[in-house]
Amino acid sequence: MYLRAATQTFAGKDLTPSEEPRDTEQRFRYTKTAFGSDIAILEFETSMQGTHVNGVDIIRCNEAGRVVEFRVMIRPLQAVNMVHRQMAAMLESMAPPA
Repeated sequence: MYLRAATQTFAGKDLTPSEEPRDTEQRFRYTKTAFGSDIAILEFETSMQGTHVNGVDIIRCNEAGRVVEFRVMIRPLQAVNMVHRQMAAMLESMAPPA
């Protein structure tokens, strides 16, 4: 559920048709990758509500190939706060009714 919410939050789904990215702007995309025997580091960028967001996914797998750690680090602080609010709202909307 958390990864689905993150995918929707970072994908720029909050844009209205009049705010669609122009050719020079891009939605979520990975820009650099680095791989080790049990770890992948993926740098990304996106735009959220007019704010350029840069971040890194750090994914570590166990010997069976299962993800055992998934970290996301983003900047600037304005984006961190925006993601926090949007993820909280997305997770709340995805929660089963009580």
